[in-house]
Amino acid sequence: VAMESAIGAAIAGARSMVSMKHVGVNVAADPLFTWAYMGVNAGNVLISADDPGMFSSQNEQDNRNYAKSAKLAMFEPSDSQECIDMVKAAYELSESYDTPVMIRMTTRVCHSKSIVETGERVEAPVKTWENNPAKYVCLPAISRKLRVKLQARMEKLAEYSEISPFNRVEMNDTKIGVIASGICYYYAKEVFEEKASYLKLGFTNPMPAGLVKDFCDKMDVVYILEENDPYIEEFVKRQGVTCELHGKDIFPYTLEMTPDVIRKSVYGEALKSIDFDKNKLINRAPSWQEKRHYGKRRHRMLYAGCRKTVFCSEFYHLHGSQPFCRSWCTESHESECFRKTSSRCAWRFYILPYRHQLSDEYRL
Repeated sequence: VAMESAIGAAIAGARSMVSMKHVGVNVAADPLFTWAYMGVNAGNVLISADDPGMFSSQNEQDNRNYAKSAKLAMFEPSDSQECIDMVKAAYELSESYDTPVMIRMTTRVCHSKSIVETGERVEAPVKTWENNPAKYVCLPAISRKLRVKLQARMEKLAEYSEISPFNRVEMNDTKIGVIASGICYYYAKEVFEEKASYLKLGFTNPMPAGLVKDFCDKMDVVYILEENDPYIEEFVKRQGVTCELHGKDIFPYTLEMTPDVIRKSVYGEALKSIDFDKNKLINRAPSWQEKRHYGKRRHRMLYAGCRKTVFCSEFYHLHGSQPFCRSWCTESHESECFRKTSSRCAWRFYILPYRHQLSDEYRL
């Protein structure tokens, strides 16, 4: 619904933005792929937050693959300043190249704070809507023509990628080169410092083929640092570079690409630290609901304000056990969530058989 609302606003002439974590794009993919064919009227930006390490997610999918598959322009910010700069650039790019734009975030960029320069606010006037079925009505006969235009658009965006200010080279020593995007750029700088040269990629779909090949040709060895899938690595390998290349052959395919992970992968050891018993570490403090109702640590809780939290508590008092869906229900936490029974939701299997024993307020 959020994706389609943003699409409707952009078609009507107002700039729009829709944001979600990575798994949300799975649901939004249906209109998203067709939206890429149609192109925009006013600028449209999709912000997708990936979760390397699955700190609050059920999988670790890499949504850069969505940008590649749907043929969307894509930015990857590394810090708070780039978040501002890339969003501004995304709207300009969206309207100049007639394309939706994805901004792919990751956990640490989303959770970080830093000083930024904001600049003056610029109002974007609402554009005039034109009734154009040949652009916005994607019947097969029309979509075939739009597919050709989509490919031509991607070729123009590939030219932009070569000159984008968000793709830049920092030349130091030619013995070691690093190609990185997102937060991995800063992780790499912390490890290699000025001992390496860097190709910092901020606009990553389409990728800058010429810039990548030229950089690799100057290096003895190149390390490709990226979280989750070998998205950049696979592209670099297709360019036929001749330098020694390392990516997922030495770096882990899962979890965060932290400085310690990079050091262990490249040098065989991390920075020295004190010895301690890791079994004594507490992953997180138990919530008050857990202490009150269970007396010990349980799985993650729902938000305290959600009716499901109270609903589960009553279920526990009746049956002395926690319903499975307390931790992993994917249903929306809206005020009417108790009246929804979706095939995706385990509530029907664990709660419905006992609904007659629950108070009227929480009865389904």
